Amino acid sequence: MAAATRSPFVFCSSEGRELVKNTIRTRLPYVPHDYQLNGVCKLLDGIDLVAVLPTGAGKTGYYTMYMLMLLELSKNPALCDPPTRLSHKISASLWSIQPMA
Repeated sequence: MAAATRSPFVFCSSEGRELVKNTIRTRLPYVPHDYQLNGVCKLLDGIDLVAVLPTGAGKTGYYTMYMLMLLELSKNPALCDPPTRLSHKISASLWSIQPMA
């Protein structure tokens, strides 16, 4: 009989969101917005994210928090059950579009 395979850890779940929230909270001097946590969870699940926010609303926070989580998971993949392998390609790009003066 073949061993049952377990489903991969899902960050867009209540358990995944709590893991991200608790991990990020210990590394940032501020409390992230809920929409930032939701976005980071989507990114960690391999879902593309487009965030259109006003100046100062936390667009850079998505990138920062995503990188913090990737670093933490690369050091300790057993944070998730089952342990997460960073199997999706990491090819982040940060664009800043500003009006010309």
